[in-house]
Amino acid sequence: MDSRRITATHLCKERFVILVLANWLKSDRQAMHEFELAAIQSATNTRVLDKQIATITKAVAELRSQLGVKLSQQELIELGDHIMRSTKNIHMCFVPYVQLAKWLSLYDSLNLQPHCRVGIDVHGLGPDYPEFLELRLLEATFYEDMCALFNAARESDIQRQKRQLAKPELKASVAIYRATLSATFYFVECYLNSLATGYLLAKGSASLKEGDLEFLTEWNYAAKRPKFVSTRDKLLQYPRILTGAPHPPLQESNCHELKLFVNKAKVLRDAIVHASPAPDLHTSVPEKEHAIFSLRFEDVEEIVDAAIVLVHKIEAAVFGDTKRIPWLKERQPKSPFPDDVFE
Repeated sequence: MDSRRITATHLCKERFVILVLANWLKSDRQAMHEFELAAIQSATNTRVLDKQIATITKAVAELRSQLGVKLSQQELIELGDHIMRSTKNIHMCFVPYVQLAKWLSLYDSLNLQPHCRVGIDVHGLGPDYPEFLELRLLEATFYEDMCALFNAARESDIQRQKRQLAKPELKASVAIYRATLSATFYFVECYLNSLATGYLLAKGSASLKEGDLEFLTEWNYAAKRPKFVSTRDKLLQYPRILTGAPHPPLQESNCHELKLFVNKAKVLRDAIVHASPAPDLHTSVPEKEHAIFSLRFEDVEEIVDAAIVLVHKIEAAVFGDTKRIPWLKERQPKSPFPDDVFE
């Protein structure tokens, strides 16, 4: 009986973890799982246990075949225990797509970016699967941040044109301008870092020259310490490295948006991030302070729109089109970003 109980328990846990990883866990399935485990422990009839073992064995075999499970029973049980322990009962567990693909072939057809995180509904909180998946893509999140702040900045500018703003409203308005510009820089930086991470996860580092590997990882391997790479260098070198081209496909000379971003946008961003009233030693002008107080909505609008076009151009240069990131949408002229940007 003890060996039968162990066998039935392991099979029961194996089936449950497969359902969890496949996002096929319905809201009542966890309670049923606990009931099954309790019934196995209290069973006294060997024939009943043998029949249950045969039933679950068949179910597990069908699930393994259907979902392309790549882990052993023991690996599944250990993984399931870890996921259940580390995920609070009101949360999902978000797993990198590249890792999830090593566990199940079910997700292969999604063709997601390697670093995209797929939500695993370990507690059956959401709707029935597999019709619905919750995805997290860091660069898309920062894009949404930029869009949300831009919409707020645009609305504030519209109100400013309609009437004279009170001082608190005016200060809130320019604060949103600065936040939007900063968010735009964060978005582009995150996109570039994700571009490098995705390439390394998918292709590995074996084919890269040491200098190119240091660019993508921002790590000095000889000195064993971080190696800071500027945004300009990432904009120039990442597309070159990923395409294997001898020279950067996008440069200031052939891409207006890149030129705008590494000049005007960077000057404004640096003035905000490294704010100082100190005058320039050569001109005696407090240039950072002047840049901050002279920031207009038109500047923000120009830089936000340029950032989106720039990322689209990088996608076209590296991948041949922009289908890889359908979430990146340009707004209509004189319009806010639509609600579907945030879906």
